[in-house]
Amino acid sequence: MDKIKTLDKLYLFYEKYFNNIVVLVVFIGSNIFYWLNHFNIGSGENITTFLAERILAPRESILVTVATVFLGIYFTVFSILGTIKAESTLGTIPKKNFFKLITFIKNAFLFAFSYLFYTIFYPWLAEQLVSYPKQLLNLFLIILFLYMFLSALKVGLALFVVFRKDLSNLHESIEKQKLETKKQREIFLRLENFLNEKDEIKDRNRAIIMNEIAKRKNPK
Repeated sequence: MDKIKTLDKLYLFYEKYFNNIVVLVVFIGSNIFYWLNHFNIGSGENITTFLAERILAPRESILVTVATVFLGIYFTVFSILGTIKAESTLGTIPKKNFFKLITFIKNAFLFAFSYLFYTIFYPWLAEQLVSYPKQLLNLFLIILFLYMFLSALKVGLALFVVFRKDLSNLHESIEKQKLETKKQREIFLRLENFLNEKDEIKDRNRAIIMNEIAKRKNPK
């Protein structure tokens, strides 16, 4: 029980603060390294420039494809959420958690779209800007990249938490559904047989009554 409570607290911390803490650390750290490099304190390449121009920019086509895939996944999940049934797993989760999941997906969609949109103008802006404005340009590219992947991870974890119980009991649920279906078929079959027997009894009684009426009309 204590272990479960600890995991729940860790997940709540991750859910509320983790993404923003990572981005804040990157923002502060990048600026510190930039100004140290700017005033020739220490040595080495500006870490923001290295990440943006050496790591992200050369892989722009791959990352744009990934962002497009994310957008497609989020759109599909939104479509599924719009057609859920009351008996489905998503239909049984608490209202608060359901709208929290919606918020996660919406934010992830916006970050993926923002990264996709930002990369359109990044190459041109990178040629026009210098000094600290270019540092901010590179920094925002890194931040959008981080938010895009961290938001995707948050959505994945949220969906895992929602479906965790069902996934662990998947085979049991399938067997239970099969038994329920078999039981319903047996009930319908018995009901059908019962109704057929009733109809046969009615037909026999009707035939007997008709015979009695015919005998009375034509006595020997």
